[in-house]
Amino acid sequence: MSTFNIFDFPRAVKRIAVTVGHTDQSTGDWVVPVEVTTNIKAHISDLSLKELSFMDPAIVSAGSRKLACEASIGMKPEDRVLITELTGEETEWILVQKMHASALLNKIAGISRESFLLKRKT
Repeated sequence: MSTFNIFDFPRAVKRIAVTVGHTDQSTGDWVVPVEVTTNIKAHISDLSLKELSFMDPAIVSAGSRKLACEASIGMKPEDRVLITELTGEETEWILVQKMHASALLNKIAGISRESFLLKRKT
């Protein structure tokens, strides 16, 4: 448990880890996609104007968000995130790309956090 847990989102956040379907190269058999859902602790926020200014407009859309979590969770592009909003509604988001990893926090405090760009699933 890190000292940054107080900044984490107070409502449920779930990661849906997606392993895409593929053809097994040794047997030629189709391996079906697998989705594993786990509860995670993460900080969810809107993008700042500064972040928007250096992001590629082709990947940022209105309402994009940022997710920050422990690096040990192992988030990767194409994973999905379910967020329980203030209204109680559960919204689904797609992890687009890693924005940055905090090397300074890791060096000073031994805490490894990563930030990711989220786009609302339509």
